[in-house]
Amino acid sequence: MNEDIKFLMETLENVSFKDIDEQFVLDAEEYKTLVKDLSILEKPSVSTKEKGDRLERILINILSNSGLFNVTSNKRTSTNEIDIRVEKTTQLVLVENHYSFDVENVIYFECKNYSRKLGVTYIGKFFSILNVANIKLGVLITPYGLTGNGWYNGHGLCKKLHLKNDINIISITKEDLLKLNKISLLYLMQQKIHELQEDMDLELCFKQKHELVRNGDIVNEK
Repeated sequence: MNEDIKFLMETLENVSFKDIDEQFVLDAEEYKTLVKDLSILEKPSVSTKEKGDRLERILINILSNSGLFNVTSNKRTSTNEIDIRVEKTTQLVLVENHYSFDVENVIYFECKNYSRKLGVTYIGKFFSILNVANIKLGVLITPYGLTGNGWYNGHGLCKKLHLKNDINIISITKEDLLKLNKISLLYLMQQKIHELQEDMDLELCFKQKHELVRNGDIVNEK
């Protein structure tokens, strides 16, 4: 191993998570630009296509400026076109152990500037793209998030796809993007993945039977 890289890795081991994550938070100027760009998405005078293109540019800027990802936009596969495809940079490899989720080598992002929550139809299409390409993490950037809650509609479908296919589909909303002056996009993704997995784990836990529970009541041990 290169001695400089070895020294850097040893140094990073002694740095707190907070200090590391702060390196990838938007600075004041970047955040000001983000807020301005997001506000344009609300203007009725701006065309739907222009809003969609702007949302994609917003994400590309966030990803590229972080230094954590190599970004390719409008990537065409043999069957589909992906809005944004990213690969880990060396910088991300050096810090990923400080985050508590497996950062995939390749991640797909799709931007959908819908005026409502995204439903199961598009989530199903996105899953098909991820599944064919053997991609384990897909991120939907959509202002108002997904339909439903629990095991129903959009949120429910994402849980079922994770459970049955080990593919994580998470959504990042406009409200989430406005947090990027305090936390990094990578940390935001970590939170979303934990929400998906932990919510599902709790649901399954509550459905499991236990020898000390009968008809919903706790019985005394003998």
